[in-house]
Amino acid sequence: MTNTELQAVMAAAGCTPIFSTLVLDREYACPALDYIQKEFSTDFWNILCEEGLTRWVPEVNDCDNFALRAMDEAQKAHMKSKDRDGNKGLAFGCFFYAPEAGGGVPHCINFAIIRGADGTRHPVWFEPQTYDLRNLTQKERESCFGYFVC
Repeated sequence: MTNTELQAVMAAAGCTPIFSTLVLDREYACPALDYIQKEFSTDFWNILCEEGLTRWVPEVNDCDNFALRAMDEAQKAHMKSKDRDGNKGLAFGCFFYAPEAGGGVPHCINFAIIRGADGTRHPVWFEPQTYDLRNLTQKERESCFGYFVC
């Protein structure tokens, strides 16, 4: 998928950032949903445990720190994978938005573009502080004030 296609998938899901979008590679491979839910989630938890970084600390180890680490670990796993889809980046990045339950306080999680069973691409959201997928409401998607993927 090209960087333009990635941005089109996000826009189709209602994610049109108020401030900025950084999509730094020309082409992206889509991770498998099953991989994100199982292997990646478990591996990410184990890495944070080994590094002593599972505890949330305001400003020092909060949502953006967790999301940046998750993006970095996903990119590392992609680079090391013998099943990697050529020389493409991984469609797994950071997503900034206002959760409905959060009273408008900005939050950062991860997003990935996956290919559905019908072949269409769509975003999914990974909450790196709980190591699982999250459903965002349409209002939350539309509150996006930025996302990036490298």
